Amino acid sequence: MIPIRHLQRLIAALLIASAKWAYSETPSPVVPQYYGCYFSGFETSVLTPNGTQESCWVQWDADTTLLERALPRNENSSRGVRSVFVVVRGKVSPAGRYGHLGGHTRQIVVSRLISARKPLPEDRCGPSVSVEPGTAG
Repeated sequence: MIPIRHLQRLIAALLIASAKWAYSETPSPVVPQYYGCYFSGFETSVLTPNGTQESCWVQWDADTTLLERALPRNENSSRGVRSVFVVVRGKVSPAGRYGHLGGHTRQIVVSRLISARKPLPEDRCGPSVSVEPGTAG
């Protein structure tokens, strides 16, 4: 008969070995990072990534406390659209119809909000930038 202390050590060693194996076999996925102008308002949740003319519908699966602090309270723009410059991590969808009335060809599901700040003039996030489907930027 095997002494209890030997069984305990054997079980502990097996648990440690299996935990190390499971951890080493599951690499963490790399989630892409995007930055650009985010527009928020009535029926509007749109990101225009820098360097593109595309506007992506945004679905937030991240804490948006930082975003709410950065969004201006009242902005002098038609339709009450507010804008901030953001850096986010998330996954972009395949081409399709997303957002309000399916007006955007892509959607980004944001898993992490890295930063949000008031836009600078060179960011081109002001009220003069159109956020109508397919015309952002």
